[in-house]
Amino acid sequence: MQPSAPAPLRALVVDDDRTVRALVSAWLPAPASVVESAPDGAGLLRRLEAPDPIDVVLLDIGLPDTDGLSLIAEVRRTHPESAVVMLTASDDVPTVVRAMQLGASDYLPKPLTRARLEQALRLARSPARPSGPAPAAAPPPPLGFDGTSNAIRGLRTELLRAAVSPFAVLLHGETGVGKEIAARSIHAAGPRSKGPFVAVNCATLTPALQASELFGHERGAFTGAAQRHAGCFERADGGTLLLDEVGELSAGSQALLLRALEDHRFFRVGGSHEVSVDLRLISATNRDLALDVQHGRFRADLYFRLASFEVRVPPLRARMDDLEGLAMRLLDAAARRAGRPAPTLSPEALQRLSAHSWPGNVRELRNVLTSALLRNEGPVLLAGALSLPASTGLPTRAPMPTARDEVERVEAELITRALAAHHGNATAALRELDMPRTTFYRRLKQLGLRG
Repeated sequence: MQPSAPAPLRALVVDDDRTVRALVSAWLPAPASVVESAPDGAGLLRRLEAPDPIDVVLLDIGLPDTDGLSLIAEVRRTHPESAVVMLTASDDVPTVVRAMQLGASDYLPKPLTRARLEQALRLARSPARPSGPAPAAAPPPPLGFDGTSNAIRGLRTELLRAAVSPFAVLLHGETGVGKEIAARSIHAAGPRSKGPFVAVNCATLTPALQASELFGHERGAFTGAAQRHAGCFERADGGTLLLDEVGELSAGSQALLLRALEDHRFFRVGGSHEVSVDLRLISATNRDLALDVQHGRFRADLYFRLASFEVRVPPLRARMDDLEGLAMRLLDAAARRAGRPAPTLSPEALQRLSAHSWPGNVRELRNVLTSALLRNEGPVLLAGALSLPASTGLPTRAPMPTARDEVERVEAELITRALAAHHGNATAALRELDMPRTTFYRRLKQLGLRG
């Protein structure tokens, strides 16, 4: 007996822009989808009076007759099973936060892209999607990154998107940029915020200890195992697990991790009883995992699992507009720990800080300012208290690759990211990339992803 075809997605697009309505209809063709549309809030309210179900409402924030935010509650009241995805021409973080508080599952920035639309719809139809409106009095999610630079504004928006998504998140960023802060922000702003947050740095574990720390061990599993040990997967059950520097896992640990992610079950080292867990996984790396996949240092199938949703945490040199405010907050925190008043920054000290390239990012800035605070006397922190090497520009890198190396690296990254976005579907990835078919499949073979 053939399995029945899945029910079509029923979507309602509420936007006064005819082009947006036409795009969504074209990108969601029948019979897999049934797309209705309305040009304004009044049209949405009329549709809500009908008993027919709606899977997802794509709702513009700026409607000609009302504020789209004011309609979220009505959608949630009359069709609680329907997801609401906001459409917005602005990445204004407070507006996005408010939409999430009112019960929106995601937001789509304009101009729309097909990839983001499909990602939002996957989230909307996911069983893990939180149901019902969030409490109206809930405080804004703690995002952990202050600043007004474009880099930080974009990061806060991406963290919000990641927080409401049920998918695994992969954080990219140089050492010291605050990847753990980003992970904690995603946890705090998501539906598992009341559960535990467990972080483990894979780079600090020897290959022999990785399995034990990840999955735990039974008493007597090895010399020195005097009692049962719960690994970080068990400790994070019901909450969020951060695997920092996940690229440092051994090949054996990568295989165990892939199985645990696929089955949501695992064995403790030396155990015969399977342990089941329900957690949100966030991974972080300062390496180019797509390049590691290309060179066989990281499993492609595991990469696809980890990189369902990728967020890049910008280096400090990309957010220098925020340097003065960030430095003052770090100084204030260091001064509180030292039990002394926080000094202000002299113009010369600020100029010297601004001239440095910060290869160690925020962590380096914190250390420099803490040391300067201990050496400085008086209410103003002087440039002479700063222990900084001469500016060397950007962090030291490996020898510059050739043009061919760079082309191959970019192709490999694009292909692996497209495959991750489409859960390994090569046909869908090729359609999104729109690159020559022969090039695509040749690179797949070189990456070890296809025969």
